[in-house]
Amino acid sequence: QLPTLGFIVRRYLEKINFVSRDHWKLQLEHHLSARSKSYSVIFTWNKTHVFNYTEAHRALLSCDVSRGARVEHVLRKQIKKYSPLPLSTVELQKRASKWFRFSGKRTMDAAERLYQRGLISYPRTDTDRFPSSFNHKATIGIQ
Repeated sequence: QLPTLGFIVRRYLEKINFVSRDHWKLQLEHHLSARSKSYSVIFTWNKTHVFNYTEAHRALLSCDVSRGARVEHVLRKQIKKYSPLPLSTVELQKRASKWFRFSGKRTMDAAERLYQRGLISYPRTDTDRFPSSFNHKATIGIQ
């Protein structure tokens, strides 16, 4: 149980110490009409996120002065991303089989090794939904 506890504590500390930072992302859309058809192509900047405003603004200005390009609008939005839910054992085996052609045994052996090294939490059960009346605190207190 110790690797799981370490994993949970480490993840909890990451979450409470997380500091949100503004970042920028550039996307270019090119629209073309030819032979009574419309085409649209989306180009994205090779940097997924830029945390430096000056660098992002300089890239935006370079688009504005490039031949034939113009900035039509700047979109500002706030997005909140949530952590993905953990995989159930069955879902882990399905994905490992589909993506890596692993057998169920090979998948579970790998999961066990990762768990023993404290790199993943390893569900002993596939229960991930509880009735609203379930007393989580009391159950955790027993552990």
